[in-house]
Amino acid sequence: MKPKYLLLVAAAALALLVLRLFLVGPEERIRRMLQDLTVEASKAGPEKPLVAAATARSLSQAFAPEAVGEDLRDGGSVHGRDGIARAIGWARESWDAAELRWEELEIVLEGEEAARASGRLRVRAPDGAPVGEDGTRVRLEIVKTGGDWLIARAEVERPRQ
Repeated sequence: MKPKYLLLVAAAALALLVLRLFLVGPEERIRRMLQDLTVEASKAGPEKPLVAAATARSLSQAFAPEAVGEDLRDGGSVHGRDGIARAIGWARESWDAAELRWEELEIVLEGEEAARASGRLRVRAPDGAPVGEDGTRVRLEIVKTGGDWLIARAEVERPRQ
């Protein structure tokens, strides 16, 4: 193959790679955001209070300012990023070390500015044993705000009785 054709093929391959990396669709962006959150929420061991508070505050930034979440302590609701950060802090205090992972994550776009996601959130200790309720099903409502996808509502799915 002539060098100029080889250069053309290499440039085309590079262009496709760049397009694939930077032109990711909204469903994949949401999936990555949720997976990144589980990595950040996981913890290798006990944390100092300031580190725990900073992590909870950082995680709460993935939520819309007016987000509503379920308070797992009493089944009530928490409102706004401050309430979400407190709930995250409480949940993280309840285990010494854990790895969070989404399974069966489904994302459904509802137009260009909204989506729903649901999946099983597994919380595992470093030895692989479940922490708390294993495989809790979670439902999320996600909205696009200022170009970012943010969680507007988070609920735990309860079995129907």
